[in-house]
Amino acid sequence: MSDETTSPSVEFGFVPNENDTSPLVPVGIALPGEPYIIRMSDILGTLQVDRARETQDKEKFDKIATLPYSDVRATLLQWATLGFPNAHTLYEIPISVPPMCSDGVVRNLDQYITFCSGKSIQEHVALLQVRMPDFAVGFVYTGNSIRLVVSQG
Repeated sequence: MSDETTSPSVEFGFVPNENDTSPLVPVGIALPGEPYIIRMSDILGTLQVDRARETQDKEKFDKIATLPYSDVRATLLQWATLGFPNAHTLYEIPISVPPMCSDGVVRNLDQYITFCSGKSIQEHVALLQVRMPDFAVGFVYTGNSIRLVVSQG
């Protein structure tokens, strides 16, 4: 990488270790062929889509604290008829962490939840736990979803 004018990594202030064979872009990001053309409309369009997705995901996380009483009660009644098995699913949130967030940072699921909503998953669950003092509320990551689970308190 001796020609610094054509190296995107040097342009953005990151000089890779010459022994590092990891890709310079997150997995899942397709690289254009050479020569490439980047347009402002491409960047703005991608940013708009990413931010819309993050807003939708924030709404999913925020819903944890405001699950409708009738839905929670119905699920708890079903759980009771099953004999109160441990870690019964109370609510499931489908989620898929994008390869890169709208701010250009690659995040894992925990980091993504905090980035989108301003709260950790533990903080979201704690808000629900306050509304259900006689139950133990927890969460489980299962592939592309987060399951809120309930057990006897």
